Amino acid sequence: MPSGDPNITGFEHVQLPEFSIVLPGNSAPEMRIDDDDEQRLLKYLFTNYNPQLRPVENKSDRVTVTFGVSLHQIINVDEKNQLLQTSVWVRQVWNNPFLVWNQTDFGGIKSVNVHSSQVWIPDIYLYNNADHEREGGMDQFHTQIVINSTGWNMWLTPVILYSSCKMDVKYFPFDTQACDLKFGSWTYDGFRVDMVPEALLADTTKFVSNGEWELISFPAKRNVIYYVCCPEPYPDVTYTLRIQRLALFYYMNLIIPCLLITVLTVTAFYLPPDSGERITLVITNLLAMTVFMLLVADIMPSTSEVIPVISIYFSGAIFEVSLALLATCFILKCHFHDPASSDMPVWIRHIVFNWMAQLLRVKVPRHRKQEIQELGDVTFLHRNKIAMEYRVNEKTKIENASTYKASSPDHSLATRHNDIHSLVKRISHSKVLKGNYKSGPGLREQESIPRMAVSQVEDWCIQSSDVSLSSNEDHGVEQHNSETGTDGEVRKPLNNGDRRVEEMLKMQEKLLECVQILTKEVAKNEDVQEKKDEWNTVVAILDRAFRMLFLIMFFLSTLTIFYFSMV
Repeated sequence: MPSGDPNITGFEHVQLPEFSIVLPGNSAPEMRIDDDDEQRLLKYLFTNYNPQLRPVENKSDRVTVTFGVSLHQIINVDEKNQLLQTSVWVRQVWNNPFLVWNQTDFGGIKSVNVHSSQVWIPDIYLYNNADHEREGGMDQFHTQIVINSTGWNMWLTPVILYSSCKMDVKYFPFDTQACDLKFGSWTYDGFRVDMVPEALLADTTKFVSNGEWELISFPAKRNVIYYVCCPEPYPDVTYTLRIQRLALFYYMNLIIPCLLITVLTVTAFYLPPDSGERITLVITNLLAMTVFMLLVADIMPSTSEVIPVISIYFSGAIFEVSLALLATCFILKCHFHDPASSDMPVWIRHIVFNWMAQLLRVKVPRHRKQEIQELGDVTFLHRNKIAMEYRVNEKTKIENASTYKASSPDHSLATRHNDIHSLVKRISHSKVLKGNYKSGPGLREQESIPRMAVSQVEDWCIQSSDVSLSSNEDHGVEQHNSETGTDGEVRKPLNNGDRRVEEMLKMQEKLLECVQILTKEVAKNEDVQEKKDEWNTVVAILDRAFRMLFLIMFFLSTLTIFYFSMV
């Protein structure tokens, strides 16, 4: 543009080497296309073409739609809401006799791509659609349709499908699910639009494996169904997605922890009853099982049609742990039972000692009295016999006390004193008073009674020995006085010795009564301890029995449940 030309006041047209700029007010030049075969073809095909018309030359003819699916990925399987989310590639093929051309007339063009709104498309819907946004229509995609020169139309579309699926959770987590994807025309009956599957199996060559589910098969089937609304048949193509759950996740996070917790319940029967941790352990395991049960219930759909295998397993485990809790309470009741309050029931003695002990090969200890007799220890009968013999002898000696002479009290008193003292020693050195018996409820107060009696008897023995010594000294003085006298005449012995003898005999009589009390208390303690030992034996046998019973029950129930779930 000449810069000095005064006649040019503005830019109307600027010519550049490769493109032109058209200012407002000027018309655009026409675009020239040397190769206009495709344009001519589209004009030829869609001139006077109505996409609303069914592509048939005769109105009685039907349009056959070949429907195919390629599975790309299983995105999610929602058991609780019973939904399946998949990524698939949908293929729809049909013939349109109105869209054909001769390839030689249009530069050898074999096919063209057009928008779906330009041609007739079948109204294929996913019958069991669960997506409220897409409404399951296969005619709402924005991909183009490929039209072949022979009139075949092919519509390829990738889509994510949300479909409802009836979940069968009976064998969860070893379940196999079969989810249907039902495709069919919503308004065209079978006389106008027919549907056939592309193949007997869907294409799975591009399938991306899922970490939770394993693909088994994806077959296709054509169905013809008559609905209540219409007398015409309605064909559909149903693809059945068969998948199997990979149970390793549930093994590691649900089944094995539950099994370990259940087996740990058996260890409660190994703990000593006095530890006080048995019930705590069992209740803790019961609470843990309840938590696992809640986790399973959160995964499973709220249905009452079937009971999942894992729910049966957890329910059985909770039931078994509850039985273990009851057994633990019964064992603790036996262990802390007061033997002085009541005897062991006959049925417990018969079942535990006669049946369970033989079945479990447990040696039942013999009665303590039998052992004491075999060892030659002093029993209640021996003590009573000794005391009675001594009492008879003392009564005889008391009756003949008046005939004793002055020289005899020393020897008789010493003899009786030694007999009583030896008797007390024999009783006080017995096993019961030595503390060889196990302590238990109801025994501590009773053991204090014979110990007090022994202490009192020993004190009285000391007093008796003091009285005996003083009696001997006084008796010697009296004897000397009686023999010499003041006037040189022999006099009769005084009655002080006889009186002292009588006092000594009364003291020994009291000792005999204490010995009798002592022997009775010792025998009573022995009887209580024997009962306590019997209860301890019952506890030991029951511990072994319940331990074996629950172990067998746990493993049998586990194997039975999971065996039938895999068959």
